[in-house]
Amino acid sequence: MDAATDLRSEINNLSATLNKESDDLTEAITNFDRYLIDLRLGVIATAPISSSTWEDPRTGEAGSEETLLCFTKEEPYGWGLYIITEGDDGHDGQGGRKTGSMRRLRDAPRDERVAAVKHFPALLETIKAIASKELNDVRDARKQAEEFLAQLKITK
Repeated sequence: MDAATDLRSEINNLSATLNKESDDLTEAITNFDRYLIDLRLGVIATAPISSSTWEDPRTGEAGSEETLLCFTKEEPYGWGLYIITEGDDGHDGQGGRKTGSMRRLRDAPRDERVAAVKHFPALLETIKAIASKELNDVRDARKQAEEFLAQLKITK
């Protein structure tokens, strides 16, 4: 075999392995997504993935961008894990016009999926904290409603 044939064989093997691993990563993301949806907590939570700022040396205009891992409800797709990119483009001289995008994590490019998975624990901690606070709020509201209904002499 010559060097070109060896290289072709190596690239073909690398391609097959990378695609299999990428598919397995997407399956793991989908399983975590499904787990969070099945909890039915109804809370929106985010975890930062990255942020950056920039300045154009020619114009002095500056901008920024932040990427977030988010568990939220987006119509028409419903609850799920999303990648949100927010920022400003720096083109109006006062912080820039707002820019942004949102897409399902499982449909994001591989590099974004790889980066997001590292933030699953932080997202889950945030979800837990928000759900705990909402549980306390619901309990307090239920007690207030029951006390008010008791004053009105309305019972179950």
